[in-house]
Amino acid sequence: MHKLEIDRAMIKPNNKKTELGIKNLFNRYRSLVLGSLASTFARGVQTVSLLIITGIAARYFTKEEFGLWAILISFLYSGYALDFGYRSALTNRLTAMVADSSGNANNKQRDFFLSIFYFQFIIGFAGIALIFFFGMYIPWGNILKIQQTSILDYIGSLITVILVILFLNAPLLCSSSGFSAYHELHIDSLLHSAQWIILMCAFGLINIYKMFSFPTMIILFFVVFLLLGFIRLLFLFKRRKWTLVFLPIKDQWNNVRDISRVSFDFFLLNISAMTVSMGSTFLAGYLGGLAGAGDFSVVQRLFTLLITAHMAFMSGFVPSFTQNARQGNWKGVLKKLNFNLYIVVPFLFIVLGGIVFLFHPFILKIWTGLSIKNYFLTGLFALYALLMGWANTNSILLNSLGLVKAQALWSFAIAPMFLFLTFYFAKTLGVEGIALASVLSALPGVGYFTFYTRKAIKLRRINV
Repeated sequence: MHKLEIDRAMIKPNNKKTELGIKNLFNRYRSLVLGSLASTFARGVQTVSLLIITGIAARYFTKEEFGLWAILISFLYSGYALDFGYRSALTNRLTAMVADSSGNANNKQRDFFLSIFYFQFIIGFAGIALIFFFGMYIPWGNILKIQQTSILDYIGSLITVILVILFLNAPLLCSSSGFSAYHELHIDSLLHSAQWIILMCAFGLINIYKMFSFPTMIILFFVVFLLLGFIRLLFLFKRRKWTLVFLPIKDQWNNVRDISRVSFDFFLLNISAMTVSMGSTFLAGYLGGLAGAGDFSVVQRLFTLLITAHMAFMSGFVPSFTQNARQGNWKGVLKKLNFNLYIVVPFLFIVLGGIVFLFHPFILKIWTGLSIKNYFLTGLFALYALLMGWANTNSILLNSLGLVKAQALWSFAIAPMFLFLTFYFAKTLGVEGIALASVLSALPGVGYFTFYTRKAIKLRRINV
């Protein structure tokens, strides 16, 4: 054979290998970008829907009904703590199982999912039993300083029913773990978007045409939320071609126990985050009454929008973080982390956050019809959103690596500090004191999470 022909023969396989590598790289990043964009879109739809729902509620409810609505709608996020951290641990473990099988589905993955899913129902029924036993005896009227007598007639039973629905909904949240593990965030995002569009339309029609009383309307909203979550779960089972099968109790317990330690860490992390996010609205009602909780909630929601958008964008990176780390591609992990820290966070929380801060009176007037001009409160929320954006970026990476224990203990220790500072500053500053307490509680975490993340990458630590 001629020398030139030999060279060409040697080059040809390398070109194929290079083309294959480029194709795989493209497919990998296409999944990441598609997941991030789809998740951002879904969270955007959810946030816009909530903004519209809140705007309608502010116009059609009394001042105290609106404050109660703001507190109850914040309960929606309690599902991330009611699962005791198992859903987050399930996402990591299932993602690792799928990665180990090169993306191929198998019964082992299904059985692990079902084990956690069944266990979530056990937790839910136990929670419901406790609610019925204790819920009706809590003096909500005194706690929330309710003045409107009609609310006092149903407040106890209403909150009890809502909490029951939320406990039933907790197992349904596992569907997101199933989609995420198979890099199908775009499907989950479309279903999530449809869920909130339906809720928004139903809420608008019920209020515009005044079909039901206030408590009935609230219960119907949460019931529809529950039913739509059930439909998302059915879609996952159809997509994976899974069926509900009986699993030996021993196998279920082994699967549950296998992730129980990291699940508990996730629980501490989630319950601490919920204390600050959901608890702040509740404390605004406790310290300032339901009317104060409503005004506090709408200002807070402006910046919750930015935090939600950021979390949605980053959720597309979670499977990639886990996969890259498991495959030893730590340079890829660091590159994605820096992109989020130094490009995404400044744009969202400094540029867009600054715009919201400057024009919040106009935005709130157009949105809710309420005349609120409070640059001190808005500035505190803007700063809090920036701090949380930076901390959440590091935390999401650590969660995807299964490194939860240290940050869970840190967050759990911060929760009492937040409560102490809230009551301390609220005495003199009112609801602004709650926002200041949030800022002071978030500040130490920025340095801690940054240090811990860099150390984890340097030591190549992964626990999934």
